[in-house]
Amino acid sequence: MKTFFVFLLILPLVTACASGPSKRQLDAEVDRLCAIDGGIRVYETVTLSPDKFDKKYGQINFYRPTQGENALGPEYIYQWDIHYYKKGHPVSQGAQETAMRRDHVKIMSRSSESRI
Repeated sequence: MKTFFVFLLILPLVTACASGPSKRQLDAEVDRLCAIDGGIRVYETVTLSPDKFDKKYGQINFYRPTQGENALGPEYIYQWDIHYYKKGHPVSQGAQETAMRRDHVKIMSRSSESRI
């Protein structure tokens, strides 16, 4: 009977160790990767003309996410790369589920592409 109670006490510890990285470990990895990467970099700010924006809400009116590289129209190249460090779906799987990814968005004007 004592062995059964010892087993019940040790079981949560064993399952916690075998379940993968904890949220604390993932947070530490995110901090490490952010320190290496250096955060957001903006190379050139381009001023867009007023006709590129919605009159009512001020949102851009030329973004079409289903068009891939042409999502910003014929004037720009839009590239979005996602690297998953750990896949997960906290919204659908519950708060205990963790996910970690890196998004890299690159927008270039087609006129500057020819100069590269």
